[in-house]
Amino acid sequence: MDFVSLTQVVRGKLSDKRFVHSVNVADEAKRLALHYDFDPDKAYTAGLLHDICKEFPKEQNLEMIKNRPDICPVEISVPQLYHAPAGACYIENNLKITDGDILNAVRYHTTGRRDMSILEEIIYLADLISIDRDFDDIKKMRKLTYKNLKKAMLYALVFCMKDTIDKHLMLPQNTIDAYNFYSTHSL
Repeated sequence: MDFVSLTQVVRGKLSDKRFVHSVNVADEAKRLALHYDFDPDKAYTAGLLHDICKEFPKEQNLEMIKNRPDICPVEISVPQLYHAPAGACYIENNLKITDGDILNAVRYHTTGRRDMSILEEIIYLADLISIDRDFDDIKKMRKLTYKNLKKAMLYALVFCMKDTIDKHLMLPQNTIDAYNFYSTHSL
């Protein structure tokens, strides 16, 4: 699919605010890809598609993911996490995108995982630092992201884990594994 067609598909699935966010993430992912000498079109595609199922009914997302072997019990118990693995299923089954790196970038953009590919790191971070985001330390996170992806991943994981804990939500095993991995591989 070309970018015009993909954009139309995404536009049809999301509210105005979520669509703007998706385009912002795609733009940020492309900038990061160019900065880190990675395929900008692949990064843009994954960024554009990362939240395609974000506004689907939770029951529809759960139906898509409930039998996936890569879903941990915590992910099943936290509906806010459904959209990422559901998005990977949707783009593979409905949009016929079979690039494993794009599918994984969408799948793990909320939880992270150990030893992520550069595209997975780009999408995880682009989602956090896109122009529409505004939170404490956003400037520091943006600066670090363009300086060192591994260190930015660790910083972002700590930020996201703290936010999850502050909300009294459970941490998925993938997030814990990602933290453990990046805490030893970002030095």
